[in-house]
Amino acid sequence: MIEALILFGLVIGGLFFGWFTPTQAGGIGAAGALVIGLARREVNWRRFIDCTRDGLRTSCMVLCIIAGATVFGHFMAVSTIPFILADWVAELPLPKMAIMGVITFMYLIGAASWIRWR
Repeated sequence: MIEALILFGLVIGGLFFGWFTPTQAGGIGAAGALVIGLARREVNWRRFIDCTRDGLRTSCMVLCIIAGATVFGHFMAVSTIPFILADWVAELPLPKMAIMGVITFMYLIGAASWIRWR
């Protein structure tokens, strides 16, 4: 617990005092965690490679999601589908609260199906 508090103090303190940028703070935090693991003899070469592989896999997944969202966002902007849909919903002969209720209901159905299949 003491090591984690020292590492936290170093990273956050360095940010607040302006010793390093947020990116550098992340690097210092990662390097500090590695040093702590080595000092406590909890990290061997095989475990280090496995953790590096898992971190790389997670980073690649996040970057693929960001790339897909960027492409999808550009497609939506070029196709003007959101504007057409918003105009259609605005012209519906329903009160605004009823439209908001239908949208909320659709979100709840999506959340329920996500929880069920998770």
